[in-house]
Amino acid sequence: MKTKKVSISIFQIFIAIIVIAIIIVVIAVIRNITNKSGSIPKEEQFAGSGSVEDPYQILSEEDLQKLYESILKGESYQGKSFKLINKLELSKELNHNIKTTAKPIFEGVFDGNGKTITGLVINIDTSVIEENYGLFGINKGTINNLRVIGQINVNEDLENSKIDVGILAGINEGTISSCKVEGSIKANVNNADTTVKIGGIAGINKGKIENSSSSTNINSNQQKGGIIALNEKNSEIINCANNGEIIENTSSNYYTAGICAENILGKITSCNNNGRIQGKLAGGIAGNTTGNITSCQNTAEISNLDEKSNNDEISAGIVAMVQSAIIENCKNTGKIYGLTDIAGIAGKNNGNIVQATNEGEILKQEEVIASKVYIGGITGTNLEQGKISTSKNNGAVRSSSDNLVILGGICGLLYNNSIVENCENNGNLYGQAKIVTPNEDLSEKCSNCVNNAGGQIDTVENGELQIGLIYGNIKE
Repeated sequence: MKTKKVSISIFQIFIAIIVIAIIIVVIAVIRNITNKSGSIPKEEQFAGSGSVEDPYQILSEEDLQKLYESILKGESYQGKSFKLINKLELSKELNHNIKTTAKPIFEGVFDGNGKTITGLVINIDTSVIEENYGLFGINKGTINNLRVIGQINVNEDLENSKIDVGILAGINEGTISSCKVEGSIKANVNNADTTVKIGGIAGINKGKIENSSSSTNINSNQQKGGIIALNEKNSEIINCANNGEIIENTSSNYYTAGICAENILGKITSCNNNGRIQGKLAGGIAGNTTGNITSCQNTAEISNLDEKSNNDEISAGIVAMVQSAIIENCKNTGKIYGLTDIAGIAGKNNGNIVQATNEGEILKQEEVIASKVYIGGITGTNLEQGKISTSKNNGAVRSSSDNLVILGGICGLLYNNSIVENCENNGNLYGQAKIVTPNEDLSEKCSNCVNNAGGQIDTVENGELQIGLIYGNIKE
């Protein structure tokens, strides 16, 4: 029997190699597509399937470590659900991994299940161009029913850096619901080329934060709010509370507020501030707002710093500066101390204040001479587009002597084209000055206004006081 010889040409070998290479590439591409579509590499799998009914389970710190490692690799977990099963205390190693997830995005659902994560520590000591720090760097998903206790410290010598920080997220573009944060954030930077936006829950909100609270104490010379620093257009903060102290030790030109430092065309509804606020530009609920604020309340002390005045300080129970926004059905019961514009509701108003009530005592800080003081039960200065209607002041309004104090039951300085109507003053007025100019107008520059209170004026050796039952004086 003859044996056939099989010869393989070099060309055939070459073709075979190409076919094998193509098969390998196809398999790699399929695996890559599968991973990007939401599945998790085998070594990073969790208990559970990641569905709403059967979420991935976070049982230990190791599981949380896996989550961060996957996020660092670019896995966003869009459409996937997680559930925290046990209370976790974070180690130094895990905190390092959390710090390095500043830019990667989480798009899944993280259910805290009523559990607590403690030991979060983020020390930002390296200059960065633009980073976001928190338990999650950027949240585009949903975080709910979670309690986090932690601290964030920003090195004072950072240069050329732009940073957003919050205990839960640097930036929230999704939903944060029924969460609680506690701890501290400190960020007193020395360089003008570094900016930090600081919130107890998130630095910036581009989504929705609801039914949540912060007991985070914040000490900073940057933009800072008990819940968030910046609330962007169409974003919402609903039924949230701040219980932490939000303070600055040296004056800055950034806003300091209990809920939100700057509200730019966003909405703030049914929020409470119960923590002491201290800053150059201080508001119980918001610092500066172009968005509507509804049914909010401040119960805490709001104050400026006891240092030399630049005649531009603001201290107010609800909002430091209102710009073309509606402030409706809001109430202040806290004591308000200030230097320049001081009021129970808005330091300066260029919007529309409706159905507001002040029950807190409004006082000029005695230790500092401010040159010009505008102080009122509802607003310190009512600007040209400002309107105050159907509002009541029930708190005493007091001022020590200064170069010029303009004091009123509803408004200190009233711009000529602004409006005060259907308002009621029930708070006693107290002032001190050498020169006193009273104003008893209830109908000429204000309409349908009522005064039911009295007061006392003491004659002293210096200062001028312009005092009125409804407003102190008109700016023509």
